[in-house]
Amino acid sequence: MGALYDVNEIKIYTKRNKKIVMVAKTNGENKAWTNKTNGSECITGGCPSSPTKATAYPIYGATNLTSNPSKTYVRESFLYDNTTPERSIENLFARVYGIFDTDDGVNYYERKKSNGESDGWDKTGDLGAAHQTPQTRAVVLDQSNKEAEDPDGRPMTINNKVSGNIAPPGATSYSAILKFYAWADKNHMPIREVVVDWGDNTFPFGRDSGIKGKNRRATCDSRPPERGGDSWGGSADACTQGYFQFVNTYICQAGGAGYDKNTNKCSFTPKVYIKDNWGWCNDGNYVGDNSCWTNDNGKSYEGQIILSPASD
Repeated sequence: MGALYDVNEIKIYTKRNKKIVMVAKTNGENKAWTNKTNGSECITGGCPSSPTKATAYPIYGATNLTSNPSKTYVRESFLYDNTTPERSIENLFARVYGIFDTDDGVNYYERKKSNGESDGWDKTGDLGAAHQTPQTRAVVLDQSNKEAEDPDGRPMTINNKVSGNIAPPGATSYSAILKFYAWADKNHMPIREVVVDWGDNTFPFGRDSGIKGKNRRATCDSRPPERGGDSWGGSADACTQGYFQFVNTYICQAGGAGYDKNTNKCSFTPKVYIKDNWGWCNDGNYVGDNSCWTNDNGKSYEGQIILSPASD
């Protein structure tokens, strides 16, 4: 049968000729092209201009699974076995942890090794022109007075301000309501990290949460990109209409977090960190399996919260 690329957490549907087709789910080790594996994008170049599951190369093969759910075989085989560029598993997964092979004539799969390491691949660090890093947008009001994504690209809203210093006269404390939309590329789903660092030496909210989250958009649009949508990334399975919202109370104390004795003021700058499933952060940098927060790859509020010490 040739080499089989293992993708972990898979169901294998067997045909009478013993060929296989894999239906895969992503986990922490494997990184799928999620728009492709959900049938919303052509797998390779040269596909129809408006690909569908019937005309493109969907994950299950050229004619998909049989319509009878009680049958676990494929009617016609177009299997992803890496024998041709169109059939390459690399068109479905940017990263796998290993390869299992039966080419040596044994009756079971053996994991191929190279210098003691698994013989998989990892292309998640190759962004490509058609992909984008995670995005964050402030929540603003449009001309119809409806909540919308900031067209100027500012990353967050604090108490309805998208930028500029917030300095209530004489205030020693301040309750900040932070809002932002956030989304990952349609092929890099799900969102794997959402962290808010308030900049006041408190523990960052969301750190080490292990989130597997949907996009948060002002409008979820599953139309193809050429029609202004985000394909599968804008579908109900991948997108929630709305934004993230977090609340924090800042307190200024002489000698405490953010205090500057020269100005006798406390200054705080909150920062948001978003990571997609491929390991890209919302500041445009790649961290792989590391945390965007640990590497300080996020976006800050474009201004400061400035308070007076309580003893002043």
